Formats: sequence, C-alpha cells, structure tokens
Amino acid sequence: MSFRRFLNTAVVMALVVSARFLAAQVAVEVTPSDNGKVLVRVSNTKLKKVSFLRYNTPLHGMEANLFRILRDGQPVKYIGKLALRVGPTEQDWVTLLPNESITAEVDLSEHYALDRAGDYSVQFRYPVAVRDEESTGLRSAEDAVETPEVESDVVNVWVGEVRSVVPPVETRATRGFSGCTITQQNSINAAYSVSRTMAARAHNALANNSTYQTWFGAYTTTRANTVKSNYRGIYYAHNGKWNSTCTTCESGVIAYVYPSRPYNVWVCSYFHQFGATEKGSYLLHEASHWNAAAGTDDYGYGTTFCRNLARTNPGNAIWNADNYRYYALATY
Repeated sequence: MSFRRFLNTAVVMALVVSARFLAAQVAVEVTPSDNGKVLVRVSNTKLKKVSFLRYNTPLHGMEANLFRILRDGQPVKYIGKLALRVGPTEQDWVTLLPNESITAEVDLSEHYALDRAGDYSVQFRYPVAVRDEESTGLRSAEDAVETPEVESDVVNVWVGEVRSVVPPVETRATRGFSGCTITQQNSINAAYSVSRTMAARAHNALANNSTYQTWFGAYTTTRANTVKSNYRGIYYAHNGKWNSTCTTCESGVIAYVYPSRPYNVWVCSYFHQFGATEKGSYLLHEASHWNAAAGTDDYGYGTTFCRNLARTNPGNAIWNADNYRYYALATY
C-alpha cells in the first residue's frame, strides 16, 4: 500500500540516496535541503545520451508513491496524488548528455504523513523507464514500466518539530461536479454506472480459475479474501455520487485522486476520448486508491506489467490498482 510524507525539522540527519543503476545507467541522488525539502538529482553515467521518463521521478512533481518510508517498522502513508496515465509522449522523455544531471527541489511534507517527531527510514523505490539515443523502444505505456525498480540505500531521517499537512477527509456530504460541461457530466455519469457494475461483477466472479490467476496470481484463500474485500469496498464507494472535478492535466494523464480524500476524483480532458467501458474501468482504478475503499497503490500499469506482476509477485498484484481494473474488464 502507500508510504511517505514529511521530512521537517530543526534537525534532519544526513540523507543521501544513491540509487542503483538501471539498464541504461541513470543514477539518482537525494540530499536534504531544509524544512522538509530535499534536492533530487538524476544523472547520466553513460558515455552517450540517455533519456528517462520524468514522471517516474520527483523531477516531474509527485504523482505516485516514489519513496518507501517507515516509522518504527510501519509504513508511513502516502497522501499525495496518484495519477493514471496513458503514454508516454515524446514530451515525457528527458534527455541527458554524458555526465549531465538535472536537479529539482521536492517538499516531501506535501506527500507523506510524517506527523511524529523521531527517526524515519527512507528509501527511493520506483521503476524508472530509460532509453538510450539509439533506442526505438520504451515508447508505449506498457513498455515504459518494463523497467526494474530503482532501489536506493535505506537511510535514517530525523524529524524534530513536526508540520503536518494531511488533507482533510471529505465525506459523501459534498456531491456533484466542478468545472465540468454538461457533456462531461454525462460522460462521467455513464462511466460511474459502468464502474459500479464492474465492481459488483468482479466481486461475484471471484474464484480459483484462470482469470483470477492471470490478474492476481497463484490462488490462496487469504489473498482471494483480500481481493474480494477490496472489490466490496470499491463497490460500496459508489453508493453516492462522487465529487468530480474536470481539469486540464499533464500530457497523458487520464484522472487522479488522493488516497485520503475519498469520493473526490479529478477527471482530465483526455478521459473523455475513451468509450464508456474503458472510462468505467478508469474510475474503478481510481476508486480503488481511496483508503476508504481498498487503498491500492500503483506498482505499474498495462497488461504486460500486470500479468507479470501477478505471476511473479501476487502479494503486490492484489494491491495494484491496474490489476483490479483488468480483472474487472475481464469479468464485465
């Protein structure tokens, strides 16, 4: 599930995260700045140009749970944005010359619930898609996630005086649309009905069969009960209309939510280009992220990634939002 959030204080013990190298040899370093902020540097260690997907790193801004943060051995909740995207486009690739690097400042306190003073263990851990200048691959969304995770060294971070920025939990009391045209409202309402039906059918179809194993891996009663419970939570999240905000987004982003803000979904212009079934599956994906529904994470996207995840790591597959989306599509 999700982890991460804040690094604030009078005292922050030295944090230097040197990420292990990917196939194309991109290195990541994170160093402390001040007041909950860190500097993130991505460097090209190759002798030729290398490109990486900027949204796989904090250089793009945070739209995924990129760090693993623990307090007393327990995961710290990620409270930032979880974005569903189709891509990448050429604009999403950042190219670095040999020995070149790029640095950005990130305020971790906006994304993780580090709300107590003390030591936190911090590890950057996320797949970062990379290609060299001769590469013609890694241009589709599915190919882009076929990259090993970058795992940094685990470091201890001391948090002294705490500055909590946890978003308020919103309830079903606020309903409706914000910034949506009538056409967009109709599009979202139709997708909402599909999403609700999908969640119900997926819940009722769960059994030890090839469809389950394709998307959630080897069957065990414990894991199957978790999946069933999560679909039940997703279904019940549809008991009232959501607060849908229509907005423009970065290239390729379809929709996004914040896990700790249930029943609120931000719908991007790109969302409306798809058919009702596909749009319904996207809303199901987003609803699964809410802690009040299932609390899933984004380990990766696309059929290839999700099938491989189910086969190699079913423990993660039952917490990956896109695996829930694909199983729901298969049983709809």
